[in-house]
Amino acid sequence: MKTNELNGLIEAANRLKDAIENANLKAADKDYNVQDVKFARSMIVHHQDAVNMSSAQAGKGKNEEMVKLAKAIGQAQKGEIAQMKKWLKDRGLSESGGGMGM
Repeated sequence: MKTNELNGLIEAANRLKDAIENANLKAADKDYNVQDVKFARSMIVHHQDAVNMSSAQAGKGKNEEMVKLAKAIGQAQKGEIAQMKKWLKDRGLSESGGGMGM
């Protein structure tokens, strides 16, 4: 099987999985869909990377402006992580991508 055929099958399988998850969510009359959940989960990971990078810069950086910026970024990202975790928790969803937590 060619790489582009395999990629096409993977994409189709992912679309089917999303459609099934969306159907389950709609059936449950939720105020969100699978894209909302994927966004929150992915952004938690992404923001945590930013927090880690900011922490390293704040602890090891030499330039005062960059250290100050790193600290501000870290604090902002922590707040957004907390907001996304609360959003998931309020809906009974897990923070990880291991299923929809339903």
